[in-house]
Amino acid sequence: MLVPWPLGTIQVPDGESLGVDLLLGILLHLLAIPPAVLIGAWASRPIVVDRGRSMLTLVGTRVASILLGVESWSGAAAAAAPPLASSVRAADRGEHHLVSSLPLLVLHMVLWCGVIGAGWLTLRRRRA
Repeated sequence: MLVPWPLGTIQVPDGESLGVDLLLGILLHLLAIPPAVLIGAWASRPIVVDRGRSMLTLVGTRVASILLGVESWSGAAAAAAPPLASSVRAADRGEHHLVSSLPLLVLHMVLWCGVIGAGWLTLRRRRA
C-alpha cells in the first residue's frame, strides 16, 4: 500500500486533501479485521479438522460474503453477510455517505461478530 506514494502514482487534485479519505480508508480496514478473524477462527483446526475442508470454509465464506453482500438482495440476506460489502458500497457513494452510515456499519459489524463469535465459542467448547 505504501509503494505508490514514493513512485508518484497517487495524485491529489488541486485544492483537495487526502487526510479525511486516508483516515476513512484506515477505518474501513479496521472494521474489516474482526469479521476476517472470526471467519478464520471458523476455519481453524479445532473446528474444521481437515485441511481441505478448512480451505473450503475460507473460500466458501468469502464467496458467500460477496454473494450475500450484493445490493439487490433483501435486508435479511444482507444482514447475514459479513459487513464487508456494505462498507465498500458506502465508501463508493462518497465521503459524506460513508460518514453518515458509519454508526450502522459499526453496529452491523458488532452484531455480526457477536453472533458468529458466540457460535464459534459454543462449538469450540463442545469439541474441547
